[in-house]
Amino acid sequence: MARTEFTVYSVVSTGVTATYSSGSTDGNKFDNTGVEFLHVINAATSDSRTVEIVPTFSLDGNDLEHKQVTLTAATSSTIPTEMFMGTWKPSVYNQTSGTDVNMVYVNYITSSGSTSYEADLTGLTIAVLGR
Repeated sequence: MARTEFTVYSVVSTGVTATYSSGSTDGNKFDNTGVEFLHVINAATSDSRTVEIVPTFSLDGNDLEHKQVTLTAATSSTIPTEMFMGTWKPSVYNQTSGTDVNMVYVNYITSSGSTSYEADLTGLTIAVLGR
């Protein structure tokens, strides 16, 4: 299972044109310096979509809860549901070893509540914005 990397778009005073990407059924990742945030859009009119950020930090052997947001189904084909998520503290969310050092992992949750890499991601698009 290989996560697909999102491009981080720099927000500058003259503006930014970000390209929104579909979520990958294998999960996604993005390079994190602590100022990045996600703009998540659900254009699916029939289903909600849940996006999960995975922390790597534990305290006294206890893992932190994963951060989840659920975007309800869009009210129409022209009015999607949108959510901003972030920022992500590197010492809590960044991967610390392997080939994904400094990356934050993004998962997608099925309607039954379990993490699934086969989740239906139709209508879900994401842009990662930062500095």
